[in-house]
Amino acid sequence: MQLFRSPKYLNTDELVPLANYHDIDVMTDVEFTQRDSSERAKGAGGKISVPIPGSPSLEANASKGSSTEVTQSRKISDHPSGALNRLIDTLEERRSLETNASLGRKRQLVELEREWEISPATDVANIFSAMIRGLGENPAMFDGPSVPNEFIGSFLNQDKPTGPVVLDSKATSDHPRAIALLNPAHLVKGYTVDDLEGEVAVFGQVESFKGEDQTYSLDKFFLSGVNRAARRAFQIEELLENAHKIMGRTVSMDEVVLTGPLLVVKAIAVY
Repeated sequence: MQLFRSPKYLNTDELVPLANYHDIDVMTDVEFTQRDSSERAKGAGGKISVPIPGSPSLEANASKGSSTEVTQSRKISDHPSGALNRLIDTLEERRSLETNASLGRKRQLVELEREWEISPATDVANIFSAMIRGLGENPAMFDGPSVPNEFIGSFLNQDKPTGPVVLDSKATSDHPRAIALLNPAHLVKGYTVDDLEGEVAVFGQVESFKGEDQTYSLDKFFLSGVNRAARRAFQIEELLENAHKIMGRTVSMDEVVLTGPLLVVKAIAVY
């Protein structure tokens, strides 16, 4: 039985090319044409109502024996939620979707229905993003060794995360630990980051799988959008120290550099 999935998070930038690759048209305009044709008595006048929701009634006059035709067209676009459901159903039918992913394979498409929670790394990412943005807007603000009060004030007044979001699913006897990487800009209207927690499904693509004792660093993800030269100029330890001053708690490297076994998924949808 197929169930409709209602996404709380949907990255259409990733969904559209992936769906099109699997021969599912997404966001394609479809043109519908409606005609109303009738014969009218000489000198008769009346209203022609085009049976399209929202269309106007048109006044028309015609001579005897003539026909009057009104043509109106409109375009609609495929809804991304519908495309997401058709894509996942198609992948399941073709057995191209892994639901266990106990052994990760790079670029593998997965659907992981588990208990997820917002990782503390999300708070660190939000601070990093705000600091980088503040540094770009006003470099002089960060000349001193301490975090300026005006920056702390502006950060605390933010009503929603602006940096990357990390969802964490702890390891169990059935599956390894997994994290999902998300951009809050792709939250579906009406949902917040808090709505992503709990027993939800994450659909996405495996970015990396780290085995026992291997590590995965989130620093590039945290500093996404910052060029390589600028990233090298930042010392993660120094950034963490500044994050500690803002968050009021110790932030360890374990929240930035994660140890395997670990499955890293770039999320396309959460539902």
